[in-house]
Amino acid sequence: MRVNFFEEFPLEQGNLETAAMVEFPSTIYLAAKCLDEFKLVREKLARSNPKLEAAYWPILEKSYFVNPFAYPEELEALAKELKECPSGLKVLIDNELPLLRIASFPENYSNRKNNVKFIGSMIHDFSKLEFITAEMIAWNFLSNQGFKFLGFDLNEKKFPHKKIRMYYSSLFGEKFGNKLKERLALEKKEKKENLQIAFGTMAKGVYDEPIISSEQLDRDFEFAKENGFDTITLFRLGGLNKEYLKVIGTYL
Repeated sequence: MRVNFFEEFPLEQGNLETAAMVEFPSTIYLAAKCLDEFKLVREKLARSNPKLEAAYWPILEKSYFVNPFAYPEELEALAKELKECPSGLKVLIDNELPLLRIASFPENYSNRKNNVKFIGSMIHDFSKLEFITAEMIAWNFLSNQGFKFLGFDLNEKKFPHKKIRMYYSSLFGEKFGNKLKERLALEKKEKKENLQIAFGTMAKGVYDEPIISSEQLDRDFEFAKENGFDTITLFRLGGLNKEYLKVIGTYL
């Protein structure tokens, strides 16, 4: 099993220093507002642990997330930037609901179809890069259809990429969490190697999320193992500690 990490705040003190604790092959998705900032935090990561792979997680100034409700001019600027990226670089498309930028819902609703096509064309045209999307889990048939309609579930057959489903059990009650796990298990059977899973949260993000216990993280890893998930991404690196490492080491 491979274990990777998100880091949403790599410029903040201490969030990349924990990389020194990672003694196994891992990819670190580093959030950055532009390619130059990514290069800066990639160098910072290398100073902490040169053995880790750095991946680019673009954050947009106004839109924040790269999703169907992003401002078109920011997507266009990102596309120009990606042309300059070296071959083989992993790029994370954080295709979440724009709850952090709620104004983008009404302002960009009419742009959403074109934005989905534009994001898909980036993935298709920049085949030298390896794209991974981070997406939410639909909890029933209606939400699944809604996500597809709005563009929050990109078609990986039409636009080749790998998909990470974000299952942050610290956010859910047991009943709702079990429902999501059932859907994840079914989806994994269909998509097999193209589907990955993310667990958390080990440290707070922009939504001030509750922190996962090491016991709950262990139960999540056990679920991943039982259902054939061989790549786990943890949110986020800055929260890594000895207790979490002990859990991770059990499944490597």
